[in-house]
Amino acid sequence: MTHSTSIERDAALPAFPSLRAAAEMVGVNPSSLQRRTDLDTIQCGRERRIDPMTVLRLVVHYGNRSVPEAANDLVAHAMQHAPAHVERIEELVDDFMRQRHAERVEAGAVQRLTIEQILDELAPYIREGEHQQAEQSLRRAASQ
Repeated sequence: MTHSTSIERDAALPAFPSLRAAAEMVGVNPSSLQRRTDLDTIQCGRERRIDPMTVLRLVVHYGNRSVPEAANDLVAHAMQHAPAHVERIEELVDDFMRQRHAERVEAGAVQRLTIEQILDELAPYIREGEHQQAEQSLRRAASQ
């Protein structure tokens, strides 16, 4: 899918990585991204460019590189190809990191509630004095 949705996005377009550069940042072959029909790309001359937020979501999806590594690559790419838009790319990266952190915190809260609920259900079956050990075992299993 190829489209552009805002003037701001168009202005920062030189700071967006090409499909090939994005694939390197994600840690996959360019063909892996080229074959995706769900990928939102922007046609820029002969190149297709990818929004930095999409690049970071792909990093999470594929899991071949760390998000901070890819985020650094996005900023470095902007510094090299569009220095005037580095601040905008840093803002996008920061937004992504804040959103990801919030999702992790939320998931952790849900996980703790689930452990509490499990412990409540198991309470009649846990021997006296073994509640703490059962809780530690559940938390260890949930963190894996």
